[in-house]
Amino acid sequence: MESCDSGKFHPTLPLDAKYYQQCYQTFSRFMEFDMPYTYETWYRQVLGAAIRDKLRGRGTEHRLTGQDDTKRSAEDGLLRHMGVGSGSGELEIQILQALLEKFKFVYNRVIEPSAHQINLYERLVRGDNALSAAVRFDWQQQTLEAHLAHSDRRDKFDVVTSVHSIYYGGRMEEKVPVLYDLLTEDGFLVIVLLSDTDSLSQIQSEFLSPDIAGYRYYTKQTLQSFLIANNIQHDTLDIPRFAIDITTCFDDSSEEGAQLLDFLSHMKHFRTAVHSKQREKFMRLLRQNAHTIGNKVLLTHDTSVVLIQRTDKNFTKRDSP
Repeated sequence: MESCDSGKFHPTLPLDAKYYQQCYQTFSRFMEFDMPYTYETWYRQVLGAAIRDKLRGRGTEHRLTGQDDTKRSAEDGLLRHMGVGSGSGELEIQILQALLEKFKFVYNRVIEPSAHQINLYERLVRGDNALSAAVRFDWQQQTLEAHLAHSDRRDKFDVVTSVHSIYYGGRMEEKVPVLYDLLTEDGFLVIVLLSDTDSLSQIQSEFLSPDIAGYRYYTKQTLQSFLIANNIQHDTLDIPRFAIDITTCFDDSSEEGAQLLDFLSHMKHFRTAVHSKQREKFMRLLRQNAHTIGNKVLLTHDTSVVLIQRTDKNFTKRDSP
């Protein structure tokens, strides 16, 4: 049984990238939306468009200069983007597609420690000739911390995106100021993360913590408090609320239910690896915070985007990475 000090989980699911992806795909299948487009499409039509339109004074016509793609500037029609924890690329590609409506060429540095995730991302890219022609992908199979330790921090980016990756690795208070410093003037740091306004957060906040590595429980509200303490201006964009059908979680014979529980708890093999008292409490809170529609048991799930533009203001309260 996995030990849970002070009632908190020590997340084990992120340690197995391949199985994590399986659980995420199961989670995705049980997401229910009440909006005119899919979850992935929202990233292109709303978030990607918002980033694109906020990038003032950029997007001039691309000229083939013969220069190294990593060195060309926005004046050459090049946008420099870095994805932090890019995963298998489904959501990041949506953002890139929106940016390409304004920019002729994108240099995209992909920071992702999982070889399995990068392989899935590369497969997506190979299946899209137009994307491959317009984006130079610079694959970096490493953690953000390892990348920062060995990269030239004079390299700047117009956009840095972190889509549900702020939870992994070092502390938010260490990473966010460093990513902010990597931005060009007026560039944007875009962080997608949980919000504490839904029923799922009422459960996860009981078992997950920002102080335990593996999966640090951060929300939009946590990040906003840190930015306000540093007097860093930012905007927020709430992703439309969706529901998660957790009916199978209560069927002990359901393999999909097992994978869904693993993802919601971030504990690999939740049903067998978690101590019985913690498991029973988690399941009880899961039931208490859900609502029923017909034969379905549903949780609400809120996620948000925090957009931070680079200005002449710097972080005054930070931890060194």
